Amino acid sequence: MPPERAGMGSALNDTHQQLGIAFGVTVLGSLLAAAYRTGLTAAGCALIGAAIAGTVLRRD
Repeated sequence: MPPERAGMGSALNDTHQQLGIAFGVTVLGSLLAAAYRTGLTAAGCALIGAAIAGTVLRRD
C-alpha cells in the first residue's frame, strides 16, 4: 500500500475489527440465551413469573 493511502488502510482495518467484535458478541449472546432458555424448566419459568408478578403488583 502506498504511504499516502496508509491512513485509509488503517481506518478500514479498524472498521473490520469493530464489525467483527460486534458480530461475535451478537452471535455469542444469541447462543448463550438459547442455551439458557432451553435449560429452564416449566416449573422454573413459573417461579420466575411469580416472582416478577409479585414485585410488580405488590404495593407498599
